[in-house]
Amino acid sequence: MCLAFSQDGQHVYAAGNLADFGRTTELDGAIRVSLKDGRADGFVEFPVIGTIKKMTIVNNDARFIYFSASKELLTLDIGAKEFARRTRVYGGFMKSTAISPKSRHFAVTSQNERNRQSAEPCRLTAFTQDGKQTLSYEFSGEKEYRGAVMCFPTDEQLVLCLPTGKMLKWKYAQDRQRWEAQGEPLTTVNGPFSAIASSNEVRVLWLAQDRTLLEIDAKSGEVNQKIDLEIGKRSGRSQSEPIECLTLIDKPSLVVAGLQDGRIALVPITQAGK
Repeated sequence: MCLAFSQDGQHVYAAGNLADFGRTTELDGAIRVSLKDGRADGFVEFPVIGTIKKMTIVNNDARFIYFSASKELLTLDIGAKEFARRTRVYGGFMKSTAISPKSRHFAVTSQNERNRQSAEPCRLTAFTQDGKQTLSYEFSGEKEYRGAVMCFPTDEQLVLCLPTGKMLKWKYAQDRQRWEAQGEPLTTVNGPFSAIASSNEVRVLWLAQDRTLLEIDAKSGEVNQKIDLEIGKRSGRSQSEPIECLTLIDKPSLVVAGLQDGRIALVPITQAGK
């Protein structure tokens, strides 16, 4: 479901449908964190309601911050073996989530759970860890909401790519403590998309469509290149599961794609993104 790298770039953590970190277990609805550090070979467990949707690691691997399908944003303090913070998020049907590089901002696309069959709005909501809302963007309909992806290239920038081929960008105004539109929407490739990642310089965006990676120029919206992942094909008509999540590594320059069938694809790129 999602990938996170330790700050030294040496370890990758993956969360799947069992909501586990670090190792395979038979437990459903729990986080199992390995404490193996050369002195001990044990683990601690924390109860979780629902699948982990998005996560990051902060403070030298001492904390996990993640979105849960239980409609919460949670901070897990590994050293203290307890949850340091729990924040309720809007709606009940989360589709896309994002966490800024320094974990200062969080965003989620969701639909109100009360009357899903009626004209309840689908929204992108951005907020700080204390729950303060800093942006509310309403989608034109459920189809647009379900095919959209977003990311924080930096702590001050938020990008949303719609399946209609529109790219919206916001910049965080520190003095007003809210997100403001950055220019007019750009026209880019049509979706729907399953994942997005961005370089820190915000020069390019990487979008995933099924098993294809698209490199997008962040200023013009043009497609620089397409990369079709050929690994893991099944026999017959159906291919291996599509790309579920993306992240970027600067050194070495890699696009890391997590596939739904459990594979991780490492795609080398240059500093220019080619």
